[in-house]
This record gives sequence, C-alpha cells and structure tokens, in this order.
Amino acid sequence: MLNRIFLIGLVIVALSAISFAGSCALDSFTKSCNECSFDESGKMDKECYEAIQEAGTTCLASTYPMMSIKYAMGSCPHMDECVNRLSTCKELFKTGSDARDCNDIAMIECFKTADRCAEASNKVCAEGKTEDEAGFNNVSAGGTVPDEPVDESKPPRPGEDPLHDFVCGDAFLLVGLFILAVFVKNE
Repeated sequence: MLNRIFLIGLVIVALSAISFAGSCALDSFTKSCNECSFDESGKMDKECYEAIQEAGTTCLASTYPMMSIKYAMGSCPHMDECVNRLSTCKELFKTGSDARDCNDIAMIECFKTADRCAEASNKVCAEGKTEDEAGFNNVSAGGTVPDEPVDESKPPRPGEDPLHDFVCGDAFLLVGLFILAVFVKNE
C-alpha cells in the first residue's frame, strides 16, 4: 500500500513538473510584473526584480538539470546564446517604462521565445540532438532560420501517409477490382 501511495505521489510530482516545464522565463517576467512595485516613472523595484529573476534561474536549473550541470561546467554555450537572444530582444522592444513593458505583447513574446530557446538548448546539451533537430536556430527559438513551413496544400508524397498510399495506390485498385469481381460472380 505504501508503495502505491509513493508511486501516485511520484506521478503527481512528475505531471506537475511537466505542466510547468518550459515557462521559467515567462513565469518570472509575469511574476515580477505582478508582484514588484513601480516608481512614478514606471521603473520596477530592482531588488524585487532580481529576486524573482533568481527564482527564474532556479526554475531553469530544476526544469533542465542535465543542461544546467553542463552549463555550469562550461560545456553548454547554447544557454549563453539564449541569454544573449533574450537581452537583444528586450533591448529592441523596451519602451523605457517597465510598467508599459509588462503589458507589451512584443516584450512578452521575448520571454516566450527565451523559454523555447532554453528547451532547444536542453535538447542539444542534455539530449545530444543537433541544433537542427532541436530547432535551436529556428525563429521561434530566437534564431534566424525560418521555422519549417507547414504547407497543407500539397498532397502527401508516397510513403508519407499510409492511408493516402492505400487509397491512391495500386492496392486500392486491386481491392476495387476484387469487390467488382465478387459482385459480378454473385449475380
């Protein structure tokens, strides 16, 4: 019975970790916007912001532990690139007022992109995927390579869709001829 309770607890913890995985940057940005105070010029309280930013870093370390270890050892430069991409994006879209930035869609997208970059960085550093496989250089992760377009107007190529291959292939014609032969024979 105790093993079953432990297993259920483990599953709940794993599912809750999955549901929060990949949103550390956006969550810390949103939290700082909601919890930190602003001065009359719209500047956010620096101590509050830095504390929440530190929590965001801790979130990344717990969400991507292997990548974090490799990063600390200096063998994951992709995470440095993610930090640079976020800094560049923030610099590009800042309004001069932290209060306005908190509601700016472009600024929010910077943090969403940073989360996608961290996820791709983890795939490269911890899972051993190539940058292409991980989508590290895709625009959605802050890179310059356009994301693979999904063109639904083109019919699938042979071998891509088994149902399409069956319906449009020789097997369908043979099945049709077989059914026709059965009906002709029964009449």
